[in-house]
Amino acid sequence: MGNPGYHRRQATDPLLFKTSKEVQDKKAALEAEVIKGTYAEPSAVTFGQWLARWLDVYVKPAVRDTVHADYESIIKLHILPALGDMPIQKLRPSDLQAFYKAKLEGGRLDGKEGGLSTRTVRLLHFLIGKALKQAFKEVLAARNVNEATILPKMVKKEPRYLAPQELETFIGVMAQSRHFAPL
Repeated sequence: MGNPGYHRRQATDPLLFKTSKEVQDKKAALEAEVIKGTYAEPSAVTFGQWLARWLDVYVKPAVRDTVHADYESIIKLHILPALGDMPIQKLRPSDLQAFYKAKLEGGRLDGKEGGLSTRTVRLLHFLIGKALKQAFKEVLAARNVNEATILPKMVKKEPRYLAPQELETFIGVMAQSRHFAPL
């Protein structure tokens, strides 16, 4: 108690505890995680590093090359800039929920206003969920935090019908096509 250096370290070092009760509580919590099989060794692997490995080791052999390329592009354009540098073990449901919300409100990369469609955000959710599910299986993460997020509801766009004048123009143009009869 009389060592002033101990108190200085205690305030800045997150591994030191104030009381022996805190130590016992932390030990009990870690033991419970080990027993449940949810304990993950501390790791500095970032989510971006894991996504690259997941794509190469798990996705590439299981899907067509075009699907792999699409997933890789989506991850590179949308997920990595926002979440790629975050250590996988520090990823929280609130981080993912904020990411999905930001993409819905203003995630377009083509310069147009507005956000991504709910379908695209659901695809991001799917990819992140699959990657985190495998990270959990490999004990890189204590759980799949994506399961604690809420997907945006699907929004159906109202179909746009041709106005009578547009329909007449369409029929006039198509009447000269060899595909007129089937149309």
